[in-house]
Amino acid sequence: MKKVIVIITNLLVICLIFFFIVQYSFEKTREGTESVISSYEKMTLSTEQILTNYLESEQHLCDAWANYISGIKKLPNESQS
Repeated sequence: MKKVIVIITNLLVICLIFFFIVQYSFEKTREGTESVISSYEKMTLSTEQILTNYLESEQHLCDAWANYISGIKKLPNESQS
């Protein structure tokens, strides 16, 4: 009888340890996934800001050329050459 109690107690301890190991593993996997998602979001926002700045500078350049061309009295086909 005493041997059965020891075996059952040991099995319970083993099951509890296994349960905690599985829970810990799932938690670390979830944290890793959240970290990857957060990094991707930061990269996407950084890329968006870089592209916005680039497009704004290109728009400024186009506006400058448009002002220059509109100030010169040429026919449309002459301004292309």
